[in-house]
Amino acid sequence: MSHIEEVANRLKGLRDALGLTIAEMASACSVDEELYKKFESAEADIPVRTMGMLTENDFLHFFYLFRIF
Repeated sequence: MSHIEEVANRLKGLRDALGLTIAEMASACSVDEELYKKFESAEADIPVRTMGMLTENDFLHFFYLFRIF
């Protein structure tokens, strides 16, 4: 599994754990639902700006998503 696929799986897992819909996460990222679905399926890279939006909204923890520590 590639690093992009791992991040995509963690993103989906966090969304599921938080009980949020794809529409809610897409809104938090300021992207449309179709693009957000591509993030979760690893069909599109997640821009750093999008990661910043999620962390600012307390939806996920940057270090968890990228397993830095």
